[in-house]
Amino acid sequence: MLEVKKISVSYLGVPVIREVSFKVEEGQMVSIVGSNGAGKSTLLKTISGLLRPLSGEIIFLGKRIDTLPPYAITSAGISHIPEGRKIFAKLSVSDNLLVGAHTRDSKSEVQKSLEEIYTLFSILKERKDQRGETLSGGEQQMLAIARGLMSKPKLMMLDEPSLGLMPSLSVKVIEILKRISSNGTTILLVEQKVKDALELADRAYVLQTGSIVQEGTGADLLKSDSIRKAYLGM
Repeated sequence: MLEVKKISVSYLGVPVIREVSFKVEEGQMVSIVGSNGAGKSTLLKTISGLLRPLSGEIIFLGKRIDTLPPYAITSAGISHIPEGRKIFAKLSVSDNLLVGAHTRDSKSEVQKSLEEIYTLFSILKERKDQRGETLSGGEQQMLAIARGLMSKPKLMMLDEPSLGLMPSLSVKVIEILKRISSNGTTILLVEQKVKDALELADRAYVLQTGSIVQEGTGADLLKSDSIRKAYLGM
């Protein structure tokens, strides 16, 4: 579904990503793990068109997308839930969700998606008329994920969805990701909780100082001595 081919990216003139290549197959959940500053967020921003690679290619569903603007990449079927939620604080929950459906034309299909979202995120149905800024941190993260789903993405990219959440809410986010994946949405996940990310992943990649240094199934990487020492404190 997604193939990243030897992309290199600079941010504010500083090299951040160095000839990174990886694949995401349809129906998979793929995790990218690594320490802070490894380039994980930069990688997702480049795939979604917010940054341009200096070299390399990004192929989605057989078509090159690294020259497209962000709105065209969203319309092609990629949804990006950024680090820090980035909801529209002054808009209501329902209006935030409708913004997420801006690439869709059928009002009846959008309404159907709203009903599905409110089934998956019952708390958002209760809060649908509240402004985003009045929600708790966990509720805002639910809203960010739900807004991303409203575009009916073929590929959903999430950047640190559990960041800043209390453990009980982090567990809830993980459960929601499992449900989204089981419903058929392909997921590319960047997550600070390495153990959770690897347990979820069909395939995973370790990013270190802008380069992929290790890859394999999530289960295999969990058994890796280097991963256990570097990220799991074992």
